This record gives sequence, structure tokens and C-alpha cells, in this order.
Amino acid sequence: MGSIFENRNHIKIILIMGLMFMIIVSTLIISNMIVKWATKSDYEINFPGGDSSNNLIAATDNSKEEKQEDEGEVKKITAVIIGLDKSKNLSDVVMVVQFNPKENSLKCVSIPRDLYIDFSDYKFSSIRGSYQVNVSYCKLTEVYQNVTDKEDAVKVIQEIAEKIVGIPIDYYVKVDLDGFKAIVDLVGGIEVEVPKRMVYHDQSQGLHISLESGLQTLDGEKAEQLVRYRSGYVDGDLGRIKMQQEVLKALCKKVLEIRNPIEIFSLVKEGYQYIETDFSLLDCMKYIEYITGLNVSTIFQEGNMVTIPTYGEKINGLWYEMQDKDKTREILEELFNQKDQ
Repeated sequence: MGSIFENRNHIKIILIMGLMFMIIVSTLIISNMIVKWATKSDYEINFPGGDSSNNLIAATDNSKEEKQEDEGEVKKITAVIIGLDKSKNLSDVVMVVQFNPKENSLKCVSIPRDLYIDFSDYKFSSIRGSYQVNVSYCKLTEVYQNVTDKEDAVKVIQEIAEKIVGIPIDYYVKVDLDGFKAIVDLVGGIEVEVPKRMVYHDQSQGLHISLESGLQTLDGEKAEQLVRYRSGYVDGDLGRIKMQQEVLKALCKKVLEIRNPIEIFSLVKEGYQYIETDFSLLDCMKYIEYITGLNVSTIFQEGNMVTIPTYGEKINGLWYEMQDKDKTREILEELFNQKDQ
């Protein structure tokens, strides 16, 4: 009898081990299929056009490039970054960022917060007709508070940015100051060259800035002080914009220093709780392979970060920044190589 029970126990153990083995194998197969599916891409490459129609130009008849796309190569992507102020009603930061994995490049266009947006202008009139915009004109920073539906407000800013920059924008990323601080802390701080001693206090805003000059690692709180400081720059808000670009560069470099795809995905996944975006985690998975292979020293090439040129003009007693359309066309053609398209 003992031998019969022992045989039955052996059979049970073998069956259990076999079942566990099948579960492990099945998990590996399914995981592999998910990764292949998530990284597969068969859509067009998006090249910037030179006119205001924002046409998408299908990518090339080059057989080598088509083969690369079939094997899962991802296209370049463009996003607008919208940074809200402390009140969460004003957009203090509006940047259009384009990442091109083939060129190993990250290009950034900053749009001044005080840019004059006239919704009766032919470029923007259709936007006002499509959304509940409560004013006929305002500064770019005021657009968010002047659109009734805040989900629509993000779309309005995205469409305005498209009209100004002249290329299609695929995604948006919205973040407020609390989210920005949390992200900086999440990556362990960022290394930035603070150009001068910065001291500023505004009790009405609860804003207190105290930063020493020089190269240093800033935590979230100090980084917030840096991006909000604007009173001491010789070139006014333009100096603040340049510093915001440097902060974005420092944040990207910190992430790009991580070479482990699992660590990057874990970091991005945790960071998603601090932002609002229509760029999904599944979309993000497609680009992790390219992120880990980027050359940190060359991705931020000189001239890849520009600001929309403007000049000041007074309207009904208030100063606005007016877009210099000719200079804008020149710098964007050079930035996006539009003349070669």
C-alpha cells in the first residue's frame, strides 16, 4: 500500500511541475508577443512641411527605409509641452519638442508666454469657432483660463502651437509646478549651471527664490525656483525661456544616462502620475529601445533649441509680444530643414 501512495505522490509532483513549466513557457511566449506587437510600427514617417497646411508627407520610396519600418522602426514624434503656473490657470511654459530617433536629435521651439493671440486672425479664427473661447484676443499664457472646458483648452493651445510652428503636433504633455517638482525629485535632481545669484520674494504669490550661482544639482523645489525666476535677466522673459530650455535639457540628459530599458520604463511609468498626456505607456514602449541607444553628448546639438522671435507692441494699454513672421520662417526652416523637403 505504501508503494501505491508513494507512486501517486510522485505522479502528483510530476503533474504539478509539468503544469508550472507550461505556465512559465506560456508567460514567456505571451510576453514576447506583447513586446513585438508593442514595438511594431507600420505607419508613415512625419516630415515637417513648409506651409501652414501642416500636410503629412509620406516617407520615401527608398526600399531600405521601407524595410526598416517593416521591422519596427518608429517615426519621429512631436509634442507640445504645456507648463501651468502655481494657480493652474496660466500656461507659463509652451514648448514644441520633436524627437527624431533616426537623426539622434531632440529639437525644441519655445513660444513666449506673452505672445499676442488674435482669434480674429485667419490662422486662429477656426480655433475660436470650434471651441468655447471667451475672448477675441489675449496673451498665449491666458488662453488656458479663457477656454471654458479645460480639456478643450489643451487642444486649443496645441492647435495654436501648430499654427505658429508650422508642423503637425502628435501629442501633448501638460504638467503643473507640483508635477514638475515631483519629476525632478524622481530622477534624483538635475545638474544645471545657475548663471547668477538669484534672489526674489513675492508674498502675494508665495514665491521665494534664493539660488547661488554656479554648476549645481537642484532638487524639485530649487528647480521650480529656477524656472520661475524672471526679474533679473537683462533680456527679460527671453532669459527665463532660455533657462527653461536648459532645465528641459538637463532633465532629458538625466534620463538618458540610464541605459537599462527596464529602469527607464519603471521611471517613466512612475512619472506618468505627475503629468497629463495622450502619449500612452504603450506608445512609450516603442521608443525605449531608441532612448537607451542615444548619444547623450550629441543629441542636444547647438542650434536645436530656439525661441519664436518677437517684438513688443502696446494694445489697449497692455504690452504684448508680436510674432516676427519673417524671422520665424527663417529659424524654423533651418531647424526642421524644411527647405530640403
